[in-house]
Parts: sequence; C-alpha cells; structure tokens
Amino acid sequence: MSKEKKKYKQNYNDTTLEMVVQLVKDGGISMRKAALAYGIPRSTIQDKVNGRTEIAARSGPKPVLSTTEESRIVEWCIEMAKIGYPRTRFELLHIVFGRRLQTKFRDNLRGKDWYYSLKSRHPEILERTCHDLGKERAMVSPFKIKKWFEDFSKYMAEEVEGGMDILKDPSRLYNADESGFPLCPKTSKVLKGH
Repeated sequence: MSKEKKKYKQNYNDTTLEMVVQLVKDGGISMRKAALAYGIPRSTIQDKVNGRTEIAARSGPKPVLSTTEESRIVEWCIEMAKIGYPRTRFELLHIVFGRRLQTKFRDNLRGKDWYYSLKSRHPEILERTCHDLGKERAMVSPFKIKKWFEDFSKYMAEEVEGGMDILKDPSRLYNADESGFPLCPKTSKVLKGH
C-alpha cells in the first residue's frame, strides 16, 4: 500500500505566520507544537525561522507581475466598466500583456490559468454577460430627458398656435415602442467590479 503525501490547505494568514515564527524564535514554543496548535506545516515554520523563505512567499512559480501591477490592472478593468467600456478576458490578455515582456508563456500571452488565478486573488472583479445597448440609449440620462421636454414645451408654446393645448390633450398621447435588432447577437462575458 502506497503512502499518500498529506496535502495542507492553507488556513492561516501572513500575520499569524509572522506571530508563530516570532514565538519560535523567542523560544516560547517549539516548531512541532506551533505546527499542531496553529495548523501550519512544520516545514513552513522551519523555512521562515531559518530565513530560507520570506513570510509572504507563496508556493508555485514566481509571479510574472508584481502585486502593484496586478492591482492597477484590476482598477483599470473596474474603471473601464464604469465608463461603459467593459473588457472581455481576451481583450484583457491582449491589451495588458501586449507589451513586450519576455515570458515563458506561449505567444508571450498569459492563458486561462493565469486569468483564473488573477480572479481568485482579486475577487472584486466579476464576469458578467454583456447586454447590447446602442450608444444613443447608453447616453440617455434623466437630465437629458427633462431638458428635451422643456425645450419641446418651449417650442410648442412659441412656434405652434395652440401648442400648449395640444400638449394637454390626452387623446394626442401615443405610446411607441422600438424593436431592437442587435448587430452583434453573440456577446461574451465582460469584466466589472462589484
């Protein structure tokens, strides 16, 4: 029967790890007891106490981008969505990483694994299905609608004989609905903030 290697799920943060390392360094607790008490692998504590790795070091390959760069990317995604230009995953990869960084990635672009890792590190970005909206409808605001009615009432009062009577006559009210025909029926998911 083969002995399986026990996998640890990290359920501690850097603050706890730093506190435990300091306790061990000060001689207040042994590495073995600290590992059992705080649920941190003994080898992790040992590496941090002996200075082989930093407190904030993570397993796996070294990140290509710094945390500052990643934060700027996330802010950019959220701001683009706020101003009405949300970006898709494909656009994010090509726009942000179109610069000439020499990386190990195929075609010098990150793939879906990097993208999903970014999303797990930054849960504030979400993927949502985009609804097609014409530029004219997207630009409408309550202020613009009110201004249009004010201008129209002024025009009817000044330029049309009996114009104000026409506006007050309920038999002259009509409801018109428009049919929308999307020119791009297949939409992909876009990135936005909470």
